[in-house]
Formats: sequence, structure tokens, C-alpha cells
Amino acid sequence: MDKIARLFSFKGRIKRLSYWIVQVTCIASIIAAWTVGDLLAALTRVGLSFGAWGLVFGLVIGLFVSLAASTRRLHDRDKSAWWLLLFVGIPWVGRVFAILLGQQPELRDAARGIALITVVPLSVWAFVELGVLRGTRGPNRYGEDPLETGAPDSAPVALVS
Repeated sequence: MDKIARLFSFKGRIKRLSYWIVQVTCIASIIAAWTVGDLLAALTRVGLSFGAWGLVFGLVIGLFVSLAASTRRLHDRDKSAWWLLLFVGIPWVGRVFAILLGQQPELRDAARGIALITVVPLSVWAFVELGVLRGTRGPNRYGEDPLETGAPDSAPVALVS
């Protein structure tokens, strides 16, 4: 499989090291896109349009690649990508709900409580599940074990060499 195509693939498995390299690279690319956009906006005096477009481009590409890597990491754990709804969806809904409630001063403490109850435990669980625990040993329904010798890792070779 082509190295770039692997970044955008939701199929197969990925080992922990490759997962972390992809995640750090995605965060760095989002920051770089935002910074370059802001720099172009400052140099051309066009306003925030370059910065906003850089951020949007970085977020779209970065989040897509990050979700693809997270899916393949779940596959390595022999879990469906539907687990991302639990790990990503519910915390984001909790954050949005907390922000909306936090706009009203009398509900600010309740908003913080909702955010803590939904975001923190699920984020810790996702961190452990995706980034710490070893994948299933041997082949599973999503492919070969990427840690076995000779088994192809679905992460780009350029990112893990």
C-alpha cells in the first residue's frame, strides 16, 4: 500500500509506536498550518482569512488522519471503530454541553461537573486503550499482528523509520 494512502486508511492494524508518531505529527501539522496561515495573514495584511483557512485545512486533514490511526489502533485491540463514539463523541458532546451551560452564571458549577464526569474518565480510558495497551497477539479479524516479524504495519514507513 502506498505510504500516503496508509495515512488515510481506516483498514488494518497499527502498533502503538506508529500510532503515537501519527498523533504527534497530526498535532504538529495543525499547529504548523495555523502558524503559516497567521504568518501569511500578517505579511499580506489580508486579515484572518489565511489563518482561518490554514487552521481549517490543518484540522480537516489532521483530524481525518488521527481518526484513521485511532480506528486502526482499535482494530489492533480487536475492537470496532464504533468505540470512537464513546472515546471521542461523548466527550465532545459533554464539552459542548458544558460550554453552553457555562454561559449562564448560575449553572457554571453544574457545567464543570458535567464536563468532569463525561470528559475526564472517557479521555483517560481512551488514552489507555489506544496508546498504552498492547494489541491482540497474533492475527485477528482486522489483520496480522503488526508486532510480529514480517507482518506489515499499516502506518507509513516514513513515519516510523
